[in-house]
Amino acid sequence: RVPKKGAVDVANGEEPSNKPLITLGREVIRGPASGWVVRGQVNQQKMIWYTFRAPGGDVWLQPADARSIMDQAAWDALVNMRETVADDIRQSLSKRQQAEAAQARGAGATSSSSAAA
Repeated sequence: RVPKKGAVDVANGEEPSNKPLITLGREVIRGPASGWVVRGQVNQQKMIWYTFRAPGGDVWLQPADARSIMDQAAWDALVNMRETVADDIRQSLSKRQQAEAAQARGAGATSSSSAAA
């Protein structure tokens, strides 16, 4: 049985493992790609994959599909925004990893002080 996207496994209260670690989107507000949204999602393997939404649209398009319906200037603007999204995601991942490391160090300190007592 495959859970629906966004579903929670009621048996153990966990979300499906295919849920992205991070999802971040940015809308282009000026220029030839105005109104387009670039969305980056990080999977469990820490790979970023991108989808695009046209102005006023409600469907997320794969890169090749988005590219096929716009001119070069608009695509270039989306590629620039994609790099911005990638940078933001990398910063978010780095902060998350630092927080997890700090938490692990704190848990280790608590465990060792409990063991000493």
